[in-house]
Amino acid sequence: MTANSNDLVKFCDRLSAGAVVEREVEGSTLVLIGECATGEGWAGPAGHVRDKFHSSSVAEVETVVRNVVTGETGMIVTELEGICRLTWRGNPCARVSGPAGDRGHWWWLHRVGTLGDPVLADGTFTSLRWAGKAELQRLADRALAYVRGEVSEPEWAEDPGMHPLWVLWFRHAGHVEMSVDGLSRIELWVEYRGLSNR
Repeated sequence: MTANSNDLVKFCDRLSAGAVVEREVEGSTLVLIGECATGEGWAGPAGHVRDKFHSSSVAEVETVVRNVVTGETGMIVTELEGICRLTWRGNPCARVSGPAGDRGHWWWLHRVGTLGDPVLADGTFTSLRWAGKAELQRLADRALAYVRGEVSEPEWAEDPGMHPLWVLWFRHAGHVEMSVDGLSRIELWVEYRGLSNR
């Protein structure tokens, strides 16, 4: 009897790739965000690198980014630009730890342009929408308030902010502002409280 691939335990490879999906509309840059089905907040598309590949070459990571964006949003990537490469983040994973056993992921982050309209594709997100700079900033500020304990769990469930892991990514991409103190608070929360494979 052979095991169904859906029945196999997925181990964390400690390598993740994410995408900041941008679109120009009437002179403004909008960013596609999705509300995570896990309730963790609004985020960009992301996934593990070695689900399909055994190495982590730039070409393979770019292929992962293209596949993740299409898989999670239904859109086709037409442009791809690296923002950061092999940046360590201490975010734990919902998957079983791999042989290294350490917590966190080495991340690649890309800015992407796309064709088509976003659709809920693989169950990662419960909704998708385009957000401008002011809305992204509001969501980032709410994430900081949440990690400081100023937003309760029921309040977060009712009106989630940005997934805390993604505040730094959207800051790197130039879409939100956050103080060093705020980023430090969020990073501590991500490392010690957050559980995510985003």
